[in-house]
Amino acid sequence: MGQAVVIALAALTAILVAVTLTPYLRVAHGLVRICAFPRLQVAGLAVALGVLTYFMVDDAVWLWGLIAVQAAVVVVQLGYVAKFTPLWWQQTRAYDGSRDEGSTVGILSVNVKMSNREYDRVLRVVDQLDPDIMVFMETDARWAEAL
Repeated sequence: MGQAVVIALAALTAILVAVTLTPYLRVAHGLVRICAFPRLQVAGLAVALGVLTYFMVDDAVWLWGLIAVQAAVVVVQLGYVAKFTPLWWQQTRAYDGSRDEGSTVGILSVNVKMSNREYDRVLRVVDQLDPDIMVFMETDARWAEAL
């Protein structure tokens, strides 16, 4: 294909590289931190861009160079996501004792999201789990009253 296609694919690849590397900056600003969240989407875009590159670039140097960079983006993104899957080793072992022993503490952490008004569902979970400590996030006055 033409040089314009190669430039467009290279520019899109550069954007994906920037989005991939930005979360590794030690900057707490939201515009930097937001790049840490769409990891699966960025990996998917890199795969799609790799397919487009394969079929649209004729020059072997550009073809394999772009595909190598796109593959690196996929590896970095999926490598990070893998930490949160059963494929990754567990940092802590599961507790195999009884919850009824006096030396255990049950903690329930719930992010309810203020727009969620399903108070009864959350209360059923609390009743079912009977935790010793409960932490509720993104609550408002209506949630506080319901809880």
